Amino acid sequence: MNPSQLSSDVLSHVRPHGHVIVPLGNGEPVALLDAIEHAAAEGAIDGVSVHQMHALRDRRYLHGEFGNRLRHVSYFLSHVTRPCFQAGTVDLVPNHFSEVYEHMRRRAPDPLVIACAAPPDRHGYFSLGVSADYTSSFIGRARFFLEVNPQMPRTFGRNQIHISQVEGWFENDQPLIDVA
Repeated sequence: MNPSQLSSDVLSHVRPHGHVIVPLGNGEPVALLDAIEHAAAEGAIDGVSVHQMHALRDRRYLHGEFGNRLRHVSYFLSHVTRPCFQAGTVDLVPNHFSEVYEHMRRRAPDPLVIACAAPPDRHGYFSLGVSADYTSSFIGRARFFLEVNPQMPRTFGRNQIHISQVEGWFENDQPLIDVA
């Protein structure tokens, strides 16, 4: 899928002054966030909050480049978000990991969850793979748009989401990141 098609597909599900929930670590859908960030740069979205715990990739919106068009709400400061928080360009919700889903649910009404997932199995189920974190609690309770990565391992448990529960998806084959 070309970048402009991806952008229009995912952006049709991002509401003005809406909320986007992103998993931590390898669950972060790189191309989907690139598309959303590009839309903020073009002024195509406004007032969107991105809720994420432990961002590992440095992005322009974390540094406040798009003002309130795209704002990061962190639930844990990483080496990437800590200096941004100190500079006042990201918000922080102090919490315990076990409370993250409830905090996000209260702060983000009708969110769009964007996540990286393993390809669907023969029954139409995607797996959130190694990032079955707070986002798995949103399955059946929120809208999902997936970035399917063939390199994401299929894992089992409460992290299975059926194709009928997904607003859209596309494939993006890229290596998972390592954390030292």
